[in-house]
Formats: sequence, structure tokens, C-alpha cells
Amino acid sequence: MTGKRPTEEELSGLLNASHFGDETAELPPGDPVTVVQLVLTLEQVKPYDRNPRRDRNPRFDEIKASIRAQRGLNTPLNVTKRPGDTLHMVEAGGNTRLQILQELWEETKDECFHHINAQYRPWVSESYVLTAHLVENELRGEMTLLDKSMGLQVLKAQLEEEAGTPLNRSEFVRKLKAVGYTVSRRQIIRMQYLADRLYPLIPTVAREGLVQREIDAIRDTEKAYLRFWSSRLGEDQVEQFHLAFGDVLSRHDDDWDFESVRTELDRQLSELSSLEVAQVRMEVDALLYGEQHTVSTASAIEPQQADTGTDAEDGDTSSSMDSKVSTAQPPTKPTTEADSSSDQKQPTPSKKSDSCASRKLDQYTGPSDLKSLRARNLVLALRIARRNDLSTCIRPINIGMGFLIDLPEAPFKVNDKGNGIGRDGERQFLWWMLLGACEVLHGSGQPWTLSNDRARLALTDEMRLLTPLRQAGIQGVIRTVGLPTPLEFVPYQLLSSPQGLDDNSFWDLLLLLENCRRIRVKVKDPGDMRLWETT
Repeated sequence: MTGKRPTEEELSGLLNASHFGDETAELPPGDPVTVVQLVLTLEQVKPYDRNPRRDRNPRFDEIKASIRAQRGLNTPLNVTKRPGDTLHMVEAGGNTRLQILQELWEETKDECFHHINAQYRPWVSESYVLTAHLVENELRGEMTLLDKSMGLQVLKAQLEEEAGTPLNRSEFVRKLKAVGYTVSRRQIIRMQYLADRLYPLIPTVAREGLVQREIDAIRDTEKAYLRFWSSRLGEDQVEQFHLAFGDVLSRHDDDWDFESVRTELDRQLSELSSLEVAQVRMEVDALLYGEQHTVSTASAIEPQQADTGTDAEDGDTSSSMDSKVSTAQPPTKPTTEADSSSDQKQPTPSKKSDSCASRKLDQYTGPSDLKSLRARNLVLALRIARRNDLSTCIRPINIGMGFLIDLPEAPFKVNDKGNGIGRDGERQFLWWMLLGACEVLHGSGQPWTLSNDRARLALTDEMRLLTPLRQAGIQGVIRTVGLPTPLEFVPYQLLSSPQGLDDNSFWDLLLLLENCRRIRVKVKDPGDMRLWETT
């Protein structure tokens, strides 16, 4: 059964009735569902309340003068509207321009500043808008590294809230790329450290603008001190270290000098570990520079690790600074470039490419300044010495090859021919090799005497080497360490002896010798005193 058809008067009444006959209700206006051009007043637009750039735009006055001269914006302002909001909101950059329009309207009451040509974009998500502001500020180059770091932290939290699950760094990088913002994992690590670790401790320094290399240096140094602290005081003291490091850092916020921070840390660790301050600095430097140069030489001396998509990078084993710090293992064998992609079929080397002369032992790509190369020598010498109970023999210097070797605390066990016996034979061989590498021996191969200019520049009163040298010259040294290994026995000691060097010491010794050659090339020193007079 059908109802009675309404008359024309009844249809007209229904169409003209507000909200389907409810006289008290108003039909809510609908937001556009596509991109449209709008003309809005200042009262209809609000700034983006989560803008990653917190400081005043450094170009504010310049932009204001331009908008005043052109009597408004020359490009539409991008706006959107959160669900349930009545006001439009700046969507991708534009907070500065909106503030300028408000100031110019208050100053002039000119309608050209009161009305805004806007481009409306339908709402997508909070993370989409925040990313749009980050991208816009990145393109304009108007955002500090701290602001970008804080913005990325907020964005990560927003993405995790929308996804309902935490994101590791690799997943975060992929999410960012998907929404149009490209940033590397290394940059993420750096900015996370700045926002989470440094900003709460040194807000003044962080706001004034730490550059990327300074942030990396602080982070690497903290890791090195943490490893030293853990090895000396135990891994259960990690939290105490973070508190101590943070306390020292924060006390230098108003008068920033990172070298002063390190000096204070050395003093505190010296008191806790019963080591001399200089010994603390030397051991921490060995850990610090060892971490830096291991990454550079990994392709030449270690198999490459597959990318697992975890947060491990530059020695990190988790995304938190509070994680346990594992001691990096030294390399065990060299690999060629083909070894780094074992999942691919290895090509048969041609006769030309198989030549030993065409292969470099150490594909070092780290810093090439003299200070860094000397520090690398110190690290390699310390690594060799630690494996062979010679740690107390290594001394750092800022000239020459970057290190010296002192006498061992106890004489080596030698036979009546002056050669070392058993384990001490290996230690004796390494001692003389390190002595030769540090080049305090006369360049012509003559016996080392106190009149040697290098010894005069390098030796200090606290070195055990000085007394026997003064008393009996090189013979005084031989009484403690035995005779140098005869040249004809060096290949046997290096390559053939089953009781010879362990693989790690062998490769580190080769790397040390090659780095010494690199230093010589760096200073263009054929063997005179130039290297020893250059810092």
C-alpha cells in the first residue's frame, strides 16, 4: 500500500524547513573534501600549535618588509582543519607569515592584511601535518638542529600513537620516507642524542647551536668513558656513570668548554680507579679513537655484517644510552671487497686483479690530519700491547709517531743468547718492533744514545727507560729486554713460528706499520727531524 503523494505546497514546506522540520536546529556546515581555494579572515585561522621551530624566524623582519611592500601574501597560505575544530589551521609552514599579517593588521588596519588567500587541504592526520611543517622548514633552511631534533621526537611519538606500536630507528626512517621526509639512521641517532641526552643537561649550549661533529664527538666520548668506567668499576655501575657524566656536563652549560669537561672526568675517574690522570686519559683515548677507526677499516679487516634492520650502529646495541656496553672485539683476519658480499657468487680473479701489489692492506678512510693519524697509531700500539701484557709500556706523545714504548715493569725471560723464552719471546719481539715503529731509534740505524735529538724531544723523567740509558746506553736497555730479533729471524717470528704472534696482533702490527708510512708521506719527511718538530 502506498502513501498519499504530497502536494506541491507540502514539498515546498519540507525543502524550506531547517534541518528536516526541526525549527530549532541548524544544518552544520560541511568541510570541503578536496583541495579548494578560500578567502579567510585572520580570525578564522590559527597557527599550528605543534610547530617544530620554536625560536623566532631569523628572517622575520625581512619577510615582514616584503609582505608589507607587496600588500599581502604573494602565494596562498596552506590550511587544514582538525576534526571537530571550528578554526582553520596552518598546515605546512606559514606560522611566521600568519604572525606577520596579524602584526601588520594591528599596525595599519589595512584590509589587504586582514583577508588571506588560502588553499584548503582536507585533514589527513597529526603526523602528516607535523611532517609537512618539518619538510617546509627544511626546504627553507630556517630551523635549528635542536628544533629539528625535538620535532622528530614529537613526530616519532605521534607515529607510534597512530600505529599503536613502538618504532625502532629503521622503521622510523621508513615511515618518514613514506610521508616524504628523508633522513638517515645516522642523523636520527645524532638528533635523538641531542634531544634526549644533551638538551636536558646543557640547554644553553644546545640552543646556541651545537654542530653535527660536536654532537658526534660528545656522544663518542661518553661511550668511551662509559666503557672505561664499566671495565674498571663494573657494569653494574652504568647508571652511576650516566649521572656523573651528566652532572659534569651540566656544570659547564654557562661556560662551555668540552676539554674542561674531559679534564674533570679524568680527575674523577683517576680518584675512583687509583690510576694517574694521564693514564686515564690515555686509556679513554685508546677506546675513543679505537671505536672511530674500527669503522673506517672494517671493510678491509673484518667481514661485513648483514643489515638486520636493528638499531645497532657505530657500536650501539640498542636505542638507549643505558644499555650494556659490549667490548668491541678486534679484527681476526683481512677480507677482500668480495668477502663483504658472501651471498653473491664470487668471481674468479683475473691474473691482473690477483696481483698482491694491486691490493692495499688497509683501506683506511678516516681523518687524515696529523693529529688523527698519530692518535690511530697510539690506539693500534695499545691494542697490541694489551694483548701481550705490555700496556704499561705505551706512552702517548703529540709529536713523532704519536706514541713511545717504555721498558716493561719486569725483565723478559731470555736465554744465554739474549733471545726470549716461550711467551716472553713473543713479547720481546713485539717490544722491539714497537720501539722501531715509534722511531726514537736513530734514522741511520746507529745505536740509540741520549744525544739523539728524537730521544731528547720525547723522553721524560718518569719513563723507566731513562735510567738504564743514562747509565749504560743501549746496553742498559738490552739487559732488561734482551737482544733485538735478528733480521733473518723476523719472517719466522711473523709468519712461521707456531708460538708466534696471534692473528689480531699480527694484523694490528701491519696496520700500525702502514699508518706510520702514511704519516711519513703526510709530512713529506724522508727521515729527518721534520716529523718530530711538527705537532
